[in-house]
Amino acid sequence: VRMSMKKLEETDPGGTMVAYSLLRKLAYLHPSGMPLELFRPAERRRFGVLKKQSLVVASTQQWTAGERSSNSGSVTMHALTQEVVRGHLMGSCKGKVVCE
Repeated sequence: VRMSMKKLEETDPGGTMVAYSLLRKLAYLHPSGMPLELFRPAERRRFGVLKKQSLVVASTQQWTAGERSSNSGSVTMHALTQEVVRGHLMGSCKGKVVCE
């Protein structure tokens, strides 16, 4: 996951903070079938980048890195990826993410 996040910083520097925020939120939801309606438009635009780094999988909506956001569909994040994000990459911001 750390290597994927480093690659995110290199390939999408303008959207890195949104992508990190999205990863943190995804880490606390059920790993499969997360509806896209739960996420803000800026976050939905980052799913293509996360998919390209194999951090998420599109369930019903396919994304590419430059594709516009969609309100339909769902996303899956592997449970082990969620655990790594929660345990090793969140640091002291766990409470903040839960409250967002």
